[in-house]
This record gives sequence, C-alpha cells and structure tokens, in this order.
Amino acid sequence: MATLNASLAGSGFDLEFQDKCKSNNPIKKFFINDSEFLNQFSREIGSVSPGEKIKIKFELDVLPPDHQIFIEAPIKSEFSATVVAHDLATCMGQKIHAVLCRGLAYGIDIVKGRDLYDLEWYLQKSIRPNCNNLQACLFRIGPWKEQEISVNHSWIVEEIEACLKTKSFETILEDLKPLIDVKIFSAVSSRWNKTYFVKLAKSKLS
Repeated sequence: MATLNASLAGSGFDLEFQDKCKSNNPIKKFFINDSEFLNQFSREIGSVSPGEKIKIKFELDVLPPDHQIFIEAPIKSEFSATVVAHDLATCMGQKIHAVLCRGLAYGIDIVKGRDLYDLEWYLQKSIRPNCNNLQACLFRIGPWKEQEISVNHSWIVEEIEACLKTKSFETILEDLKPLIDVKIFSAVSSRWNKTYFVKLAKSKLS
C-alpha cells in the first residue's frame, strides 16, 4: 500500500488511505478517499460539491487460487489503457463462489442481491464457469474449505438450489434496490424467485 501511495503521490494525487486489512485473511482490503478524481470526471458525473469525496474500495488477493485465466482487455475512457483481467468464465466461477460462500465464509447465512444480479447476467449470456478455478476458491474459503470435492455444472446447479431454498427474496431484493434503476428493479423483482434461478441455471449449464 505504501508503494501505491508513493506512486500516486508522484503523479500529483494526495489521497487518504484507510487500511482494512486483516492478518489472517488473504483478501486484503483498503479504501481510498479522494476529491481529485471527482473533479477530473465532473463532466461524466455532473457537478461536485466543494469538499465532496469519492470512496474507492480495493481488494487484493495475496494468495490467489489456481486455474485463473487472464486476458488483455482495452479500456476506452479519458485514460485509455490495456489491463490484464480475468476472462468471463473465471469471473463467473468466482461470482458463483460469492453466491454460495459470501455469507457462510463469515458465519452469516445470506445471499447478496448484487451477486444474484451478476449471476443472472452471466447465465443469460450463456457463459459457462471456470469450474477448476471455482473448485480452488471453494477449497480455500467457505463451507467446503479444505474438502476434496469435484465441481461440475450439475454440482453447481444443485448447490445454487440448496443455497436459495431457505432465502428470503424480499431481503435479497432490498439489498439490490439501491444499486439499479427503478424500472430495471421493477422488472427484476417481478421475475426473481428460487424456481426462476434454478430453471435458468439448469437451462444454461446442463
């Protein structure tokens, strides 16, 4: 973090860092609070109030699971660049891990609406998950930690069904509601339930 701070400072960015890292967690988290980014992108986001800051959350995996697949992805914006990113299959596998384990990894039986929203997108696009990477993620964090399991598409469908069986979709939708457009939320809330997701997963992963 000190290296990143020094690098940004050398480019003229005076940022406020908040360290949220825990020594026993391989996922290191920290926040950057800044007003300069807001000023630079004021054309895209509209007027910025004096002293207003944007909070950017970073998560760095210092012990990444095996079988990740990377691609080079171009970014076209005010600062055009090419970045190295996971391919969509790896992203989908890790999103399935989030659906199944985000809460249970910390002793909380919860599913985030934002995770199901992303999962629905992957399924609707007929993207198939990187099962090897998902299996490595499950082996490291969550209720299947250090268990020798064989992850395939049938296993994923069964576990999604089991995960959603007892969940309140009212609570799940409340988590999602502040994050998307009102009209989109209305359409989502009218179709989302356990049966919908199980049928969608079976149709796309069978």
